[in-house]
Amino acid sequence: MNETEPRRLTLYAAFAAIYLFWGAAFLAVRYPVAVVPPMLMIGIRCAGGATFLLAWLAWRRELVRPTLAQWKTAAIAGILLFLGSHVSMAWAEQRISSGQAALFGSSIPLWVVGMESVRERTMPSPRVLLGIVLEIVGVGILAEEARSTPARSAIDSSSPSPRFRSSSSCFAAPCSPSARSSGSFASPLRRR
Repeated sequence: MNETEPRRLTLYAAFAAIYLFWGAAFLAVRYPVAVVPPMLMIGIRCAGGATFLLAWLAWRRELVRPTLAQWKTAAIAGILLFLGSHVSMAWAEQRISSGQAALFGSSIPLWVVGMESVRERTMPSPRVLLGIVLEIVGVGILAEEARSTPARSAIDSSSPSPRFRSSSSCFAAPCSPSARSSGSFASPLRRR
């Protein structure tokens, strides 16, 4: 086994974790929003995630006191992610399937690349664009297969008008984390 193989295995494991957790997040939101208000459910989810991350950093002895500028950056990103992305996606999942929400969520890389291109005044490379297209098409195929299965939830039977509003909310929601990811705000949280 050469030196690059462990790195490659770590990279594959990281990608697998991203796909598993990212994909499961839409399904994990789908069922609670049928009985819990979306904002409360997302608040509990975000508080749980923050607690886990703080505990992880403390355990690794990497917990550092943020500067005022870092608090400002985190507050802006947190508000945009919480209200602009997570809550709107959870609200929409009351009316559309988790597969449809995942399909709209898969537009996040498109938003990130688009905002970065505007900011840098450059065109994205053909490989980047191809990757985005393949990702959205792949999620679309999975979402369509899930939609065509006979077991459908009663939540899916809403009228077209609420579905349109939900779909619009899902399409705009990814813009919120994309604005943060493209570096539109202050520098990211880093150890100084």
